[in-house]
Order: sequence, then structure tokens, then C-alpha cells
Amino acid sequence: MCIRDRIVLAVESLNRAVHSCVQVANSANRIHFERAHADEIICLDQIGGNLVVSSALNHGTSRIVSELLTFNSGSEFYRYEDPLSDELVGREFCDAVQVLARKRIILLGVETDDSGVLRQELSGDIVAASEPEDRIVVVNPQNQYKIRQGDALFLIAESAPAGL
Repeated sequence: MCIRDRIVLAVESLNRAVHSCVQVANSANRIHFERAHADEIICLDQIGGNLVVSSALNHGTSRIVSELLTFNSGSEFYRYEDPLSDELVGREFCDAVQVLARKRIILLGVETDDSGVLRQELSGDIVAASEPEDRIVVVNPQNQYKIRQGDALFLIAESAPAGL
């Protein structure tokens, strides 16, 4: 077990509520961080390989991703967790996309409370599920999904959104 594994294991054993995010050069080592209960594991070899393939098939993809991951200018990814306005709560995802687009914000996905019914309805759209919190992340759901109070929104915007 390497020092990073031990650090993650130590932090998670002291407090599972800590959100741990680790960077792994070789995805073969992912299993060690899963066992240590790391919350997010970034496998550089997988991301890099997938980005190369995506860029070969969809020219310019790497430039877009680079722009979104650069924090000094332009648009960035944001996670919005504040209470949502009545303008968004209860709207279908596709309608919420239009509401936010008028504010120059792009809605990518949501993290919401998990339920057996929701998991079944959105089975093809779920990209992540977290066991301890009973939350799921869906990106651009193809099935109907209504925005709920308590949802976290994943967005692209020029600056940190407020008052959504």
C-alpha cells in the first residue's frame, strides 16, 4: 500500500463525511482507493485516453474540455447546492435547461436523492451513485425528470451562479 492509499484510508477512517478526491496515474490502482473509500477517483490514463478518442471523432473536444477546466478565464463547471427557486422546482429537466439558458447558464445534470423508482426510471442516465448518502447523479436525462428542492445542479457558467 503506497503512502497516498494510507492517507486516504486514514482520513476516511477518521471521518467518512470528508469528501476525498484522488488523482491516479494508472487506473489499475483504482481498486486500492475504492477499498479506502475515496469519494472521487480521477484516473488520468482513462480520462486522457477517452479525451483522445473523443477529440479524434469530434474535432475540438479537447479545446472545449481544456477551456472548462481552466479557472482563470471563460466558462467553468459549477455545482449549485443552494435552495432552488420556484422557477426551477417541479420543472422537467428540458424546461429547466431553457430557463437557465436565458441566464447564460448551461444545465448538464443533477444530483438527487435516490429511490428505487427513480433508479428504474433513469437507469440509462445514472452516471454515479453514492451509497452512504443515497444520492445519484444523472447527466442530461433522456427520460422525464422533474427538478426537486434539494437537488444539486451541475452547470457551465462564466461565474459562480447565485439565486437560482
